[in-house]
Amino acid sequence: MTPSPTAQTRPVILIPPTHVPADADIRLAQNYADAVVRAGGTPVILPLTADESVYETLFPLADGVLLTGGHDVDPALYGHTAPDTAGEKSGHAGPDPSPKTAERAFPVGEKNADGGADGCPGASNAAAGDEPGPATASKSAQRLGASGDVTPLRDAVEYALLDYAFGHNLPVYGICRGIQILNVYLGGTLWYDLPTRYEPTWPAWAQEELANEDTADNAAPCGTPQGDDGPQEKHAASGSAGSHAAEPCALLAHNLHKPNGDYDGDSYAHDVRFAAVSRLAAVFGCRRMPVNSLHHQALGIVAPDLAVTAVSPDGVIEAVEHRDRPNVMAVQWHPEYFACADEKDDGRMGRFFSALVADAQAFKTAR
Repeated sequence: MTPSPTAQTRPVILIPPTHVPADADIRLAQNYADAVVRAGGTPVILPLTADESVYETLFPLADGVLLTGGHDVDPALYGHTAPDTAGEKSGHAGPDPSPKTAERAFPVGEKNADGGADGCPGASNAAAGDEPGPATASKSAQRLGASGDVTPLRDAVEYALLDYAFGHNLPVYGICRGIQILNVYLGGTLWYDLPTRYEPTWPAWAQEELANEDTADNAAPCGTPQGDDGPQEKHAASGSAGSHAAEPCALLAHNLHKPNGDYDGDSYAHDVRFAAVSRLAAVFGCRRMPVNSLHHQALGIVAPDLAVTAVSPDGVIEAVEHRDRPNVMAVQWHPEYFACADEKDDGRMGRFFSALVADAQAFKTAR
């Protein structure tokens, strides 16, 4: 087959898959790959192996990286162990004020013995979101077998991939687990299970905006999609972790399920609010928009190199951007569900992947 001119110019996007050791399986939702293809990129799904020489061949092919959803990031990477008792609300459920730096070494063997269905979209025919909490998972979520699983080999491969990406200034975009592994890699922590323990910490820009909102806007129910505030002209990431909100909205539903227990990535769960001075506000062309939600964990202490650029009404961090690298950003929701279905959101979610491919094309051109 003779390569077409289009094929020769498409940037390569490396995508690590979900790992299910018990099934000797790796999995990736079709909609991730479809979204990258539609945006003009060439998705390449990485193998997961402890043989680092494989990545010495593969990583140099990359023009960009997409970190996708999946099992929990190993809590040991940010200095925690999982709660042992159902309903336990120990200090292990929240972020450590002194996060540990995770080791980059590949693990010897696997700690994950469960190997149930992955908790993110496309991991199986039914699965479609990050797995429910290990201590408070619903019966339907437990049936899916994704409660609190960790996959150390995937963690290690993604750490190696991030080492390479940051060493070569590759674009890095993250989705759901992707925002979490990026934050942990850079020195941040996670709330281990939102329904078990969570305390909102608002970035300064969100505190100021909430304080200045008029009565009508404040009266809108939490989680009600509010529509657009218009396109933004400024692109620079701003914002950092702020103080606790005086009267935060109650914790919203962040892990939607259908009546049969399957994950529901096709429905909106709540709004997210973007920082006015952020690249993501420019990418999506609005300051506020509804999103889906398929996660039980969230960012706790934010890594120093990352700026919080989107939050939900209850203060959960929904997006971050790197302070010094405009081609590094991540979101907590799942835009891939809408990226190839324009009738759902007028094509807005596809802009996330278009931005990734544009950054990857710029990297490819500058090689």
